[in-house]
Amino acid sequence: MQERALTNIADTWGVMYGGRDADATRVARTLVRRESGANWPPADDDFSPRLQAAWLAGIAGHVLDFDDTHWPTILHASTPIVASLIAIGEASEGLRFAEAYLVGFECAARVANSMPVGHYDRGWHITGTVGGIGAAVAAIRLLGGGASEMRLALSLAANQAAGHRQHFGSMAKSLNAGNAARAGLLAGLLVHQG
Repeated sequence: MQERALTNIADTWGVMYGGRDADATRVARTLVRRESGANWPPADDDFSPRLQAAWLAGIAGHVLDFDDTHWPTILHASTPIVASLIAIGEASEGLRFAEAYLVGFECAARVANSMPVGHYDRGWHITGTVGGIGAAVAAIRLLGGGASEMRLALSLAANQAAGHRQHFGSMAKSLNAGNAARAGLLAGLLVHQG
């Protein structure tokens, strides 16, 4: 399982890297730079705020539509999860990172599987509505939280869930993955801060 997780993480990072100069990512990066001076991928001396870094990484990871797919639900969970974990900045601890990824992905897939059949058909983009839940659970796991913290983070991420399919085919589609990454990370950081 860890080998599969590490493969998915590496693949997601590669897709994020590939999407770093796509039009939607460039527009978002310009906005973030203008508003806060943050950037993604961060330079060695760039201490980008975590939330903007997760948002930009999530956009970059979904903009090319090459990120993985949980086929039973059409969920692209890896992008928001990996984006939130990278933004935490503890990627050097590979096995803890992979474990957090797996816990977040499992949670996201289970929530996606529990969604009403018509969720996607009614126009909701499940990556936006469920991806942040997986990102929140993964973030809390990497930050050292337990089950009670995960429940709180899941609740805060679900409170921010959004994203619809009307933007498919436009630069705005990747915002759903970026927003899910940021929402998950925000939920995890809020709970971690008490």
